[in-house]
Amino acid sequence: MTPLRFLFDRCCPRRLAWVIAALDETNTIRFFDDDARFVKNTSDQEGINVLAADPPWCVVSMDAKILTRPHERAALHGSGLKFFLLGKGWMSYSLHNQAWRLVKTWHNVVEAAHNARGDIFEVSSGSSLKVEPKRG
Repeated sequence: MTPLRFLFDRCCPRRLAWVIAALDETNTIRFFDDDARFVKNTSDQEGINVLAADPPWCVVSMDAKILTRPHERAALHGSGLKFFLLGKGWMSYSLHNQAWRLVKTWHNVVEAAHNARGDIFEVSSGSSLKVEPKRG
């Protein structure tokens, strides 16, 4: 498979991105603040536009509010990016729990980025750790 590029946004712990980067030898993994294209006050919409101009990128986020703000959701839908929301429950876990859960399902995230239809996905935090297209 062709290598992909994943950007973890500021709502994800930087160390979570580092764990995935340390284990994933195929894909590029970056944390938002470690990418020189962004400054501290870069808005979500600006970040989406920057990544969309340099395809292909996948975004990993714990920020469900992006999907409730019409201008940000519209920017995502038109961007060509794949967006993976670590949804309900992820923020309630300790960093260690987040890390082992994401490591356990990372191959599903990569598989969805390569093959699944859709541009917005939710990674469940339950025991099944499913990666499914988000409707609506």
